[in-house]
This record gives sequence, C-alpha cells and structure tokens, in this order.
Amino acid sequence: MNNAILDLSSDVSETFCTTCMDASPLFDPEYFPVIAVTLIGFAGLAAALLVPIWRFLDREEEVAEDWTPEAVAKRLRELRTENVEKEETRTGAPSDAPSSDAPSSDAPSSDVPSSDAAASGQGASEAPGSPSH
Repeated sequence: MNNAILDLSSDVSETFCTTCMDASPLFDPEYFPVIAVTLIGFAGLAAALLVPIWRFLDREEEVAEDWTPEAVAKRLRELRTENVEKEETRTGAPSDAPSSDAPSSDAPSSDVPSSDAAASGQGASEAPGSPSH
C-alpha cells in the first residue's frame, strides 16, 4: 500500500523516506542540550523519589534485625542478668535465682495479694483499715 502512495509522487516518497529512516536529528548538535537536560532531569527525579524509599527500607531492615529470635533471646538474658545483679546488690548476698525461664515465686506481683494481706483475709485492693466482707 505504501508503494502505491509513493508511486504517485516521487518527491513525497524521497522526503518521506529520509525523514522516517534517518536518525540525524537525534545526533544534531542543536538537540544535545535538550537531550542532556532531559536525561539529567530524569535521573534527578528518579533519585529524589527513590533515595528516601531506599533509606526507609534500610532503617526498617535494621529495626527488624533487633526482633530476630536470637536478638530477643539475647535481650531477655541480659534483662534477667541485670535483675539478678540488682537483687544481689539489694540483699547483699547472692540470690539463689532459678535458671529456668519461669518467674521467681519470691517476688510479689501487683495482681497477686501479698502474704500479709492474704493472711489477714484482705485483698490487694483493700486498705488495711477497711472493713472486710
């Protein structure tokens, strides 16, 4: 079909072929500044959009490393060691802390009544002077 159109006018066919197949405008020095500014602008825009995302993902990866099973177990061991050391310095004698993960039965809990309150029949929330039920 293109041949039929090109046969009608030889002048148009030569102009058509040279503009379609020739890449000379791309290498024309007149267009180099436009091409350079476009490429630099595209690279700058890509960097402006992607660098904050890259930094965010790096920070999240570092935070995620703190929550691996090994890191959590290490922090728990450190906390238990610190608690044992504080107990030793408070009492002045080395404590016989159990080596298991279960909490010590010696330490009173806030939701469990103390031995004095339990012995007198009072709950943890009742004051010593309040009447019992």
